[in-house]
Amino acid sequence: MSPAVVLDGCVVVTMDAQRGEHAPGHVVVKGERISAVAAGPAPRDLPGARYVDATGCTTTTDHHYVFPRGGGDLLAAEIAAAGEVGLRFHPTRGSMDLGRSDGGLPPDHIVEDAEEILAATEAAIDTHHDPSPGSMVRIGVAPCSPFSVTEELLTGAAALARRKGVRLHTHLAETVDEDAFCRERFGSSPVDYIDSLGWLGPDVWLAHAVRSCCWCRAGP
Repeated sequence: MSPAVVLDGCVVVTMDAQRGEHAPGHVVVKGERISAVAAGPAPRDLPGARYVDATGCTTTTDHHYVFPRGGGDLLAAEIAAAGEVGLRFHPTRGSMDLGRSDGGLPPDHIVEDAEEILAATEAAIDTHHDPSPGSMVRIGVAPCSPFSVTEELLTGAAALARRKGVRLHTHLAETVDEDAFCRERFGSSPVDYIDSLGWLGPDVWLAHAVRSCCWCRAGP
């Protein structure tokens, strides 16, 4: 087995039931498996171990959702760049299909057709997603937000993500304007709206979420 790799000085967010955090903390990797996670400095007496200053970044994501026609495969370009750097990358294939002429926020020229979006997203998963434990690339499905995508796309995206076994992501409860948009258009808060479409679950993570449904009702 190759010598251990020790990531030292990092902020560690564990994925246990308590979501414990160590700041700073360290991670010990042996072979392709994490063998230890703990708070504070790493032990310095591991034979032959390679120590890495982990006050940098090792894993990142990008919610890329603008795919202009003729722009090429932008998601593939991001994935290639992450590979050159050596970064573990969990990008999402974002999307928008509700243009301004239909009551959405984005200009019409940057939105896509829902069926085209779902086909392109499935193709991205089939091409790039690696579900193995040592994976360097995993793809998420990510309609942009309630005010830039249709109910059709939200529903189809959730079904696609669960059929493919990948994560699901969107921007939600980001602003007061978004809350007002959802209440006027759908008769509910942003959270209640996507919940009604079967979105919420352990395979979903949300960006922003600063205008929660209860806070919105009580806030200014």
